[in-house]
Amino acid sequence: MIKLEKGRISQSDVMWYVFSSIFATAILFVPATTVLHAHQDAWLSILWALIFGVLVSYIAITLGKRFPNKTVVEYSTDITGFFLGKIIGLIYVLYFFYVAFFVQHEFLELIVVTLLPTTPGVIIIAVLTMITCYMLYSGLEVIVRTNRVVLYVSLFFAILIILLSLPLVKTDNFFPMLEHGLAPSLRGAWTPAAWFSESAIVLMLIPFVNKTKGLIKTNINALLLLTFFLSLSIITSVGILGVELTKISHFPIYSVVHRIEYPLESFFLVLWIATMVTKLATFFYAGTLGLGQWLQLKDYRPLILPMAVILTALSLLSWNDIAELKEFTATVFPPSIIFVNFILTLFLLAVAGIRKKRQQSNDPKTKEDQF
Repeated sequence: MIKLEKGRISQSDVMWYVFSSIFATAILFVPATTVLHAHQDAWLSILWALIFGVLVSYIAITLGKRFPNKTVVEYSTDITGFFLGKIIGLIYVLYFFYVAFFVQHEFLELIVVTLLPTTPGVIIIAVLTMITCYMLYSGLEVIVRTNRVVLYVSLFFAILIILLSLPLVKTDNFFPMLEHGLAPSLRGAWTPAAWFSESAIVLMLIPFVNKTKGLIKTNINALLLLTFFLSLSIITSVGILGVELTKISHFPIYSVVHRIEYPLESFFLVLWIATMVTKLATFFYAGTLGLGQWLQLKDYRPLILPMAVILTALSLLSWNDIAELKEFTATVFPPSIIFVNFILTLFLLAVAGIRKKRQQSNDPKTKEDQF
């Protein structure tokens, strides 16, 4: 069995880590797919997504705190038995890898569209993946600490972009508000809700946290911060580009940066490349650690290079261009990750609760305490 790393992370590390693991790609892809359904009311969709994200966080942390020294891959068998637990554990492992090679291709399209249109995709993804592999060999604590430094700089730059873009916002682009009621904003919440559900990554982090009390509040703070920045990214995108241009833009926030008077595109790309590296490291680490635990290996590190090759191949073969990726992002990606993060996690929590009640009812000491 894999021994957990000695390094521990604080609750503030978890907050920034969860925030970054969602924010890195959400700010690039969520505005366009959300506006596609919610139109000028897309900012409201983020609030609906927040509610769902808080629910997922509550379920995931409540479940994880029942088994504070194990990851979800390990305690799935404790909850549902060996055979079904192994299947569920494998689903989580595959989910982590699924998000990882999805992030790889997102990174590829960002670089191809904005910076290196003629560079072979395999080279772009290989560079990203090699950096990520180095981080994985260093362990979770190094990934988390690196993420924090990168994120502070990225947030400073994000705030700068927002401040510089606000004078360009046209308020007329947001009217008429709620023209067709709440339905469009609820449909638009589908995609951001999927991204918010990625906060369930804490299922793999809880064994490393030095203090689990108050962890739900910590996760909610991360989601509130995410809501603030995603809402502003949609407001600036719709306010500057308009609804129709935001819908068809590959990366609306990058288009906004391009319209600012100051030449900030290069800084934007450098910082967002760094945040996407940490997001890839997050899910790649969760997948390799989970697979090592599922296979009952002594160490997850021998899996890093083989899985890096497999993920790179999957990333290159799964989508042909950014149009396919955007369609996948709006239709297939949300239900697939919501199934794991919400439905499967809720199932485990429900079964764990039922088993606990049965154990208490069958425990003679518990029955004596009731009289």
